[in-house]
Amino acid sequence: MPRNFLPGLLICCLPCLGQVDSVPLRSTRTITAGYAAGGDPIARWNAGTLLSVENARSAAPEFKLFDRSGKPLSSFRLVIPGASLINVYSGRFSSGPGGAIAVAGSAFTKDSRGSSFLAWISPDRAEQNVIQITPFAPVSVVIASDGTIWTAGSEGGESPDPNTAALRRYHPSGRLLGAWFPLSSLKIKNRERFADGAQYSSLSANGEYVAWYADSVQTLFLFNLDGSERQRLPVSYGSEMRLRGIALCADGTAYSEVKFESTASPSNPAIYVIPTGGGAPKLRFLPNRHGPVHGCDGRELVVSAAPNLLSWLQP
Repeated sequence: MPRNFLPGLLICCLPCLGQVDSVPLRSTRTITAGYAAGGDPIARWNAGTLLSVENARSAAPEFKLFDRSGKPLSSFRLVIPGASLINVYSGRFSSGPGGAIAVAGSAFTKDSRGSSFLAWISPDRAEQNVIQITPFAPVSVVIASDGTIWTAGSEGGESPDPNTAALRRYHPSGRLLGAWFPLSSLKIKNRERFADGAQYSSLSANGEYVAWYADSVQTLFLFNLDGSERQRLPVSYGSEMRLRGIALCADGTAYSEVKFESTASPSNPAIYVIPTGGGAPKLRFLPNRHGPVHGCDGRELVVSAAPNLLSWLQP
């Protein structure tokens, strides 16, 4: 029984969590990278690189790309003609093969007219494609291994239109390749959670397929790169916890950060391990003062260990 649980959480939580492994994940290495982790995962690991954003709500948010050693690879300021303010939020940007970048957000003119956008920036930063996608508002973005851009979101803000597709897949040129999963086709368990932000509806990709976790339906969906559904896994847990984000590793194991909504919570940050190849999910813990999770690198998790520090963790 893990010692770092408070008794109240033991009573109310363990019966509905399945297996609990109290041994923290092991750190294999730690590096210094020139970004500030802070309390919000405004950096993301994908395709072998870490992408961070600074001045995320400004006229020109700055994106920085780092390799596995923490070495800066490139930096880029996103400027949209006519926009005096660009808002970029956690989970809504991604690096991709070769160093391409995809960003979703909102842009506003000086007279406060706003719209949502999706941008793709080429690896050499010479090409930038920006399309307006209002009224669709992505809450998560990832570039798959084939270079396509996947988005998860909704239309209608806090009252999503049930007939609009929650998932959309784009070519780097901005051409829509597919749109599927209207809300009306999903058994929404908590409609409020669907529009609750990127941390509760999240995309991740490994070299073979793309994962989408939607907390509102408590289901992990796996897709082939052509958009066809590969697998769906119901994810059950108690009402006192929520899963924040998803990280899909090379072996198919998915990891999600746990947010406890009860007053009793573990002293170490917790993650939920979801094996897609069979087996029961289990609750595990990160080493003390580690987190947030930024993504998977092969079979390891990449997490913040402190401001400017990245750590690789093995299950």
